[in-house]
Amino acid sequence: MPINFNRRLTQGYCASICDAGRLAAPDHKYNFKTYTLTAADCSALLPMAKKDAVGLYYNALVSFVQGCHSLMAGCVSWACVELYYSIFYATRANLYYKDYLLIRDRGLYLVKILPNEHPVTKDKKYNNDHSGTLLHFIDKFQNSDYLCSNTIDTMNVYMWLMDLRETTNYRHKAFNEPQCFTELATAVASAKTNGIAKVLGDFKADFGTYCFSNNHAWLCAPYFKLIEVGAMYKAGPEELSQEQEDYVRLSLGGLGMDVAGIKELIG
Repeated sequence: MPINFNRRLTQGYCASICDAGRLAAPDHKYNFKTYTLTAADCSALLPMAKKDAVGLYYNALVSFVQGCHSLMAGCVSWACVELYYSIFYATRANLYYKDYLLIRDRGLYLVKILPNEHPVTKDKKYNNDHSGTLLHFIDKFQNSDYLCSNTIDTMNVYMWLMDLRETTNYRHKAFNEPQCFTELATAVASAKTNGIAKVLGDFKADFGTYCFSNNHAWLCAPYFKLIEVGAMYKAGPEELSQEQEDYVRLSLGGLGMDVAGIKELIG
């Protein structure tokens, strides 16, 4: 049986635009990139974007917590996947907080919420939800985003994390448990010896080193991105539900994070 779900508000709004465009076209063919945003569209979409951003940020928080718990339980392969998803969702939230949308209509479109703007789509790499999100973000913010300021093995940090996730999930013949990739062993050993909270504290004291280290970036870069997007969340007009906030507080506390560390992420 189908699962009932609530899609993102901005996706629903833009889907209505596309549906109306197809109905109006003589052959019912419509290309979203031909649409021009109106002032009325922007007035409707801006508050929707902030609501959608909170949902994406919540996904990033939950993915991060679950990734850390997987790491501590010895499920390092799955931790790689969950921590990648954390930075993926946080990056998407980052776009929405900056008034950019990612809208799917027979392709993935980047939409800047400004009157007279047109949806933008590029080659097939940009049509995948994952590579498209990261590539659109890098294109727009590579000169100002901290994680774009350096590389790991000549790769952009976001793309390095996606590559690690794809290697773990798809390319490698099987998960590595009870072992892990050599590059991940240092952070795993430190977390198991000292606890996740201590490791995250060490990262925070020197993000400039750990975010761009192939031994630590898989855990450090998602944490940095959470702090960055957390500041946008705390400054924004929309909040997590009480149930969501309670879950995040309890989960972060279960990792040994102190009150100050939790406040940094959700206030």
